[in-house]
Amino acid sequence: MSPAASDNLKLRYSIIATTWLLVAWLALIATRSGDPGFGQISFILLGALITWVVLRAWPPPMVEPPPAEIEIETPLDAPEWGISERAYRRLTWTTMILATGCVAVFLEWLIQARFPGAFGMLLLGGVIGVLPLIIPVHETEATIRRLAERKRRKAWRRREQ
Repeated sequence: MSPAASDNLKLRYSIIATTWLLVAWLALIATRSGDPGFGQISFILLGALITWVVLRAWPPPMVEPPPAEIEIETPLDAPEWGISERAYRRLTWTTMILATGCVAVFLEWLIQARFPGAFGMLLLGGVIGVLPLIIPVHETEATIRRLAERKRRKAWRRREQ
């Protein structure tokens, strides 16, 4: 582990220790002042939230992995056509929202005993929800390199922690 990462962990753990000492002190003060327990619970929940933020949400220090050469092998059955990655993300979000709306209408019509229309909406929602699985994504070499580099950096960061 590098010295910078060690100092960062020491800082995190000292913040957490200070937070819980403060929580214990505030709970003691609330107990002595006659609080029925709501104050103590709120202090403990606040301490848990601060601990979670420090441990999980606080970004780790940027550690650059050593340079590596990324080789790309294209499979022989890769489709020549397809939509871009950005368009695929838009398609995924749109179909998810539309399929959820279809399921909501299905439930509403099911309650109203409009069975043929309800099952038609369920079928339509299923077809819309499956669309992103059917349509291929045209992956460019730049996209593949970017995703591989992102995964490599993520694995390196986890190794450093």
